[in-house]
Amino acid sequence: MIDGEIHDFDPIRPNEVRYIKLGPNNLWFDDCLEHGRIDLGHSSVPHEAARVGDWDAVRQSWGEDTSPGKISDYLREVKTFYTQGQDCLWITFARGRLWWAFAEPDVVLHGYREPSGPSRYRRVIGKWRSTDRFGKPLNQNDISSKLTKTAAYRQTVCRVEAESYAVRLINAEEDPAVVEAKAAQAALENALLPIIRSLHDTDFEVLTDLLFHRLGWLRVSTLGGLQKDTYLILEQPATKDRALVQVKSTADQSVLDDYAARFKDMRAETSFFVCHSPRGELVANDNTHVWIGQDLAQRVIQAGLVHWVLERAA
Repeated sequence: MIDGEIHDFDPIRPNEVRYIKLGPNNLWFDDCLEHGRIDLGHSSVPHEAARVGDWDAVRQSWGEDTSPGKISDYLREVKTFYTQGQDCLWITFARGRLWWAFAEPDVVLHGYREPSGPSRYRRVIGKWRSTDRFGKPLNQNDISSKLTKTAAYRQTVCRVEAESYAVRLINAEEDPAVVEAKAAQAALENALLPIIRSLHDTDFEVLTDLLFHRLGWLRVSTLGGLQKDTYLILEQPATKDRALVQVKSTADQSVLDDYAARFKDMRAETSFFVCHSPRGELVANDNTHVWIGQDLAQRVIQAGLVHWVLERAA
């Protein structure tokens, strides 16, 4: 069964987190996914000695041609594989995603013993998954490098330094520090909104011009009054797309609809209607984006214009 069909599970609380590479370049991953296994190589390791914890006998299985450092690494991997309980979270990266599973404690020998292939496995509890507890895909590109860097590990098994982050990711839980910062940002947005609304019309127009400039648009028209249907004409340097902008301190839906109709007759790829004090709800239509209220406060923060707003209001 392919991952993504089952989610909305209780938060996981693993005792340990380990990364495992399922063969060279994760070559065994597809087979492990299909059959619900976690494979390990080390075909020379005597299974019974590892099962009972005779690590001296296991150490001797690699022979004199293997350096002491490598033997220590290999021994650590085998010991981890055999001794971690079913409360250990195993993770790996494949198909552009983070995959995770818990496993039964018993290690089972494969029926075949190719030197370069998997020699033993642990049965996955349930199946490998690559979504969080609410079904959101755990795409590798969306994950912090403090965890994805583990995929570059050259050996087979290692401890995950960012284990608390990995668990929060799977549980869809935010870092407490991030939650606190978001609450502070929301409070700042709420505090900024009445200040933005108190700006003189001219200052609000200048603020709008600065916002678009900070967000990568270049003004290709004069500022204000000379254009009957638009306050600003902007251009995106990377694409040469044009945007039309109208700025109003206050407006209702009929005013927005009127300008949206005018914008249709003008040459531009998109348009914006900016208003800090709308009368009722303003609903965007067609290709016109509406910036009002909280959205406007968010963009002021995003553009780094909080100080400018406070200075003008003062």
